[in-house]
Amino acid sequence: MQGNCCIWGNGATFDYLKGVPMKMKKRLSKKSPQKKSLIEELSRLRREKEEWEAERERLIKEATIDPLTGIASRRAFEVAARREFSRADRTKEPVGMLFLDLDNFKPINDTYGHDKGDAILRKVASVLSQSVREGDLVARVGGDEFAVLLPNHGVEAVMMFRARLCGCLENKNDLPCISIGAASTASCQSMTFEELYKLADAEMYKDKESKKL
Repeated sequence: MQGNCCIWGNGATFDYLKGVPMKMKKRLSKKSPQKKSLIEELSRLRREKEEWEAERERLIKEATIDPLTGIASRRAFEVAARREFSRADRTKEPVGMLFLDLDNFKPINDTYGHDKGDAILRKVASVLSQSVREGDLVARVGGDEFAVLLPNHGVEAVMMFRARLCGCLENKNDLPCISIGAASTASCQSMTFEELYKLADAEMYKDKESKKL
């Protein structure tokens, strides 16, 4: 300790009396119980601040990242999609979206256990993440449901992406069948995020039903 400063292990100094009124500073500059108490209090406050910041970062991460797959959460997807819709409204560019649902996923969990099911979800998330461009967004929006946001994708572009993605997923022998719905605001420029989401979801169910025929 030198003067009013503490020297930390990395050589940095911290003036623990900074901001203290001059009258009190003179009294605390001398060795006294008050000085020791102040140093301890400042150290405690510093630790609490660091703990609060770490907890804040943890909560932000939990709110935006799906803990199982490491991709975006539903909340993060909705926030990003609304931001993209605002941008697309200004630039008059279309927004595409895919909605994916794993077929017969519950029996896999029931038969082979949740560890197997979790491994499949992580594998799907990995394939999706590797298939998109920079600027696209992949998210897990439900238990076995995923969504992909595709900025500047018209109907033809989003259908081409869907076909390519189907090929990638079908080449993975350890994955179950996956139903995929595709939609774009190019079919209706006044479409909202909620409407596009519902349309992609409806197209996914059409794909699922077609497999039963």
